[in-house]
Parts: sequence; C-alpha cells; structure tokens
Amino acid sequence: MRKPLVLVDSSIWIPFLRSRTADPAAELLMGLLRDKRVATNWLIRLELLSGTATHQAYESLDADLAALHQLPLTEKVFHAASLLRWRLHRKGASIPVVDTLIAACAIFYACPLLEDDAHFRLIAKHAPLHLHLSSGLSI
Repeated sequence: MRKPLVLVDSSIWIPFLRSRTADPAAELLMGLLRDKRVATNWLIRLELLSGTATHQAYESLDADLAALHQLPLTEKVFHAASLLRWRLHRKGASIPVVDTLIAACAIFYACPLLEDDAHFRLIAKHAPLHLHLSSGLSI
C-alpha cells in the first residue's frame, strides 16, 4: 500500500528554506521530498512566494513548488473550511482563516499535515485533522 501524501505547512517550509539546517523537521521534510510524498496548495504557495526577496528567487521557488503534488482549493474545500471554522468558534477556538483553510484541505484530501503551529494542534483536538508532526515530533 502506498503511503499517503503529506501536506506541508509554511511553518515547516519557512525555516527549511531559510537555513536548511539538519533539524528533525528538516530531516522529515527531506525524506518526504525524496519519497515524492509532499503536497501543497495555492494558499501555502502564496505564503511562501510572498516572502521571496527577488523575482529570480520567486520564479525558482514557484517552479519547485509547482513540481509537488497540488491539492486544489475547490468550492468543496472552502465549504468544509467554513463549516470547520463555524464549529471551532462554537467550541471557543478562534483560529485564523488561513489556518482553517489549510486544515480543511488536509482533512478533505485525507492528508496528514506536517506543521509546527499551535493553531493546527488546537484544530486537531476538535476535528479529524491528522498531524504528521507537532512540536514534539510525534511521528
């Protein structure tokens, strides 16, 4: 059986792209990249591309990200995010729209989420979000 794709949040990508140091999250990401299991979406790409310093860096990163598995942000994903955010608010959890949409995408496509962000860990307490990585490296 093929291992699932893993949606990688910008909270993992940004430190990886800045330093490429051999920390546990970077090693996990490198292994997923080697196994061709990394997925992204346009929201994560937007977050990453907006932080590039030059047009050349933008073009290079855009090409690299485009080579990954793309999870479309369809109307159904947006609807799932809307419902998820509504349910989270009812439980007293205030989550940014962007993080809610990324979580809904991971849930919709049944992809574990590789992250280092407390918002996602809070979402996972109230929704069927599978975390591939949390701050404790719980893989």
